[in-house]
Amino acid sequence: MTVLWVTLVVALVVHEGSHYVRLRLAGLHPRPSFHFPGLGWKFAVEAATPHQLRSVWLIGPLAESVVWAAAALLFPGETVYLLLLMVVELMTNLLLPGSDGRRALRSLREELGRRPSSWAGPQQQAP
Repeated sequence: MTVLWVTLVVALVVHEGSHYVRLRLAGLHPRPSFHFPGLGWKFAVEAATPHQLRSVWLIGPLAESVVWAAAALLFPGETVYLLLLMVVELMTNLLLPGSDGRRALRSLREELGRRPSSWAGPQQQAP
């Protein structure tokens, strides 16, 4: 049971730390922001491209997934519980309003809505 709690704490620290590192690499100058679920980073969204924003939002869950998978490999007796907790944590990150996954999906939907669809076939010209 201790393995689950330690992994959860490590996963959350890695999740937020990876956001910070990605923000710094993108030159977005993060500053701490304390909101639900507890940690977070605020940054100037105006200075970021949609691609940069999505990469910042998605790097956290990706890094967290690596921690959960590594823990499942290191502690085979706890694998089922670790993977179950990973799924719950990642689904929470996708479904909660304001979560990383939700913001990334909304951003992608908005960007795809602005582009002409390549699946629609040849565009017809108005007479």
